[in-house]
Amino acid sequence: GLYSVNYLPAGGYDVKVSSIGHSPDSMTVTLNDTLRNATADVILQTDSAYAGPTNVSIQVNGGALFTGNPQLVLTLTAQGATEMRIDENPDFASSSWGPFVSTANYSLADTTEGLKIVYAKFRTSGATESGIVNGRITYSHSTTAQLSITSSTPGATVILDSRPTTFLTPSLIPGIPFGQYSVAVMKSGFSSSPSLVLVSLDTAGTHGFNFTVTNVPPQSAKSFEHFFSGDTLYLTCEAPSDQDLALIRINYRLDGVFPQDPNDGTNLLHQISLPNQYLNATLVGMPMNTPHYFAVFAIDSGGLYSAPRTLIAIRTSTGVAEGSSIPTEFALFQNYPNPFNPSTTIEFWLPKESNTTLEIYNLLGQKIATLVNEVRAPGTYKERFDASGLASGVYLYRLRAGEFVQTRKLLLLR
Repeated sequence: GLYSVNYLPAGGYDVKVSSIGHSPDSMTVTLNDTLRNATADVILQTDSAYAGPTNVSIQVNGGALFTGNPQLVLTLTAQGATEMRIDENPDFASSSWGPFVSTANYSLADTTEGLKIVYAKFRTSGATESGIVNGRITYSHSTTAQLSITSSTPGATVILDSRPTTFLTPSLIPGIPFGQYSVAVMKSGFSSSPSLVLVSLDTAGTHGFNFTVTNVPPQSAKSFEHFFSGDTLYLTCEAPSDQDLALIRINYRLDGVFPQDPNDGTNLLHQISLPNQYLNATLVGMPMNTPHYFAVFAIDSGGLYSAPRTLIAIRTSTGVAEGSSIPTEFALFQNYPNPFNPSTTIEFWLPKESNTTLEIYNLLGQKIATLVNEVRAPGTYKERFDASGLASGVYLYRLRAGEFVQTRKLLLLR
């Protein structure tokens, strides 16, 4: 789904995402005076210990924002459910369990005007319950008006009372009951002015509002990693989620300073990129003991560039990258190449002897392959994954070594 949190002050935010039947994921998002909009994608893995209904959801009146009729139509999903319970209160004190159906008529018990929330939960034949989900709609029997929302750059999502709608600018939104509303727009990679409009609808007809949508610098690359094979340096990065992303550039310097902008230093990669795309670069003939200061920049369609994500690469005669010493920490690196077809290499480090598994999963949490399942001595390891016979798409690979667990994504492109 698409979720937004609006009107936050500048700062760093830890965002945790969870879904019934899945293991939670988290991320860190930083907002400042320059980067005022951030978009992040997460992939939730199936929780193998969860035995209740999955893919549970409830939708009221097909996702409509408003209704003047207390008789609602609910659309419900719950894979594996045999019973369900629906109520206007999260304690479900006024309801009882009944057979699961995918479509149900529901009559509001509380017919005072305002936002209405309908809660649902489900259970299997073995009485294992799901968590609670809810659907929302605003009930009003007053006269209605309509909003005309435009923006200087089209395609922005209309936010009404802090709720993302399915309307994109320019849009005409009909059937809005008289009342007070907040209106905003949101577009990945852009900021809007004004950021919020308070609207009082008390006359019929069309009420128009325009937003100036301005391009802002893209987010930094999500990841930037490296490893060596002989005298060859392999670099991989994951592009940010900005929908107006155009290019990724990787530059380096040898004077102890990171490149400060996309034109600073020696360019190694200049490539057109899609949001969330993995990109790879190589540097052959790396000299010994010579620090290379790398920076990756994301550049959007308007020519604005992100803050750099940086790393230092040093080829040593005795370093872990050469395979001649024991690592000091556990690590799982981004596979290379990525995207790949049909095979790729996964490197990991073990600082001590460990019961080690390296497994491949699809996005449903189903195991596709086991590359390692044994006790391994401390050292650096590279495992080859052959995806012949698998469909294109995103897959996950997970390393378990003692108490260390890490999961990464890989992309197979046919």
